[in-house]
Amino acid sequence: MNSIQILKPRSSLTHVVSLGLALICFSAQAHAGPVLPAVGPDTPDPDEQVNSCGYLKVYSATEQSESIDNEDTRFYPHSAYWIYNSAGKRIKTVQNHGSAPIEGPETVELAPGTYIVKAWSENDGIVTVPVIIKLARTTAVHLDRNHLSYSSSDNSACGGKA
Repeated sequence: MNSIQILKPRSSLTHVVSLGLALICFSAQAHAGPVLPAVGPDTPDPDEQVNSCGYLKVYSATEQSESIDNEDTRFYPHSAYWIYNSAGKRIKTVQNHGSAPIEGPETVELAPGTYIVKAWSENDGIVTVPVIIKLARTTAVHLDRNHLSYSSSDNSACGGKA
């Protein structure tokens, strides 16, 4: 004998809870803007000492500002950005400009390894860029141009500014 099952309609609370869980799951995995290819000299060596350092310089999108001394003088400091470790935990917020209007982006000292940078690009809004930091080298990420580019240069010593 066939049995007929009568399905009860779900309550609105069940729908709200289901929707909330779906939003939490999907938003935790979402990236802000495009994920760009990894930049840096090459894959970090596992033999590099953790307490040694490399440097990162991000040329993020610029913002128009006025000089405090002279309202007619405008300058364009680079926008702030965020650095995440390879596990996705935010480890640093970089203001990315000094107080002087002619200064370029800030140089950040980091242990060698792979990091994720989220920064404002001139063309794409907020982008996600995997970066590789090598011992005694500066990795420069250029997001202030029409396309992503990077450069890497040697530094003689760690512990000071590059």
